[in-house]
Amino acid sequence: MTMTKQGEDKEKHQAEAVGICPKSAISWYNKGLNLHNLDKNEEALVAYEKAIEIYPNLLEAWNNKGIVLHRLDRFEEAQVAYNKALEINPIDQATWLNIGHVLRSLGKKEEAQIAYDKAMEINPKDGAAWEIKGLTLRYLGRVEEALVAYEKIIEINPKDEEAWHNIGDALNDLDRFEEALAAIDKAIEINPNNESTWTSKGISLGQLGRTEESYAAFDKAIEINPENDFASYVKRRALLNNGKYEWTRKIIKKQ
Repeated sequence: MTMTKQGEDKEKHQAEAVGICPKSAISWYNKGLNLHNLDKNEEALVAYEKAIEIYPNLLEAWNNKGIVLHRLDRFEEAQVAYNKALEINPIDQATWLNIGHVLRSLGKKEEAQIAYDKAMEINPKDGAAWEIKGLTLRYLGRVEEALVAYEKIIEINPKDEEAWHNIGDALNDLDRFEEALAAIDKAIEINPNNESTWTSKGISLGQLGRTEESYAAFDKAIEINPENDFASYVKRRALLNNGKYEWTRKIIKKQ
């Protein structure tokens, strides 16, 4: 049975459950969750609102309503839903993370960072929250602070490939290319098949003047994914500029 067929069968069963017990908030919530997982966002929204109508303090329904509204690009309404969830439980980490996400979508980067900080106060061992914080700080140009956030992830899980890669990119931003290369090599040691990491390695090597090695790293990225346009572009630009990479950091920051 395919995943789609399983989802459709589950949706049918949820519809039957709601028919049997129309006053059950949980039945409506479960129906919404299944529709949500099937990317039927408008229908999921109706189901979550039914659940909330029956039981206004159902935290998960408010949170998932916010997620669906966010998917529909209705950001202000999503924020209202998350704020309702916070009224029910002001120390729910998932809600603070969701508020951070929607604030980023609204272009409110500094406010988003405050929300992510709240999430980490609740659970400082959550590597995903530290990663989001680091990415937001780097986007804001606060690279030293982003680096601290990425290093927190390594304290939690020294085998986190993405954290090592992010450390490497942040160190590249700071012109600390030898350290960047060491961090990127750690990421490659954990997962040698990540095209993006090989691209970052090529940039570090290029900045260090190790031009032929940088070309080899870009070639590896392209070997992993022949459609990696960014690796091809950086290598092509370097070739046209006789191996000079002074412009690459401006480009990588836009990625």
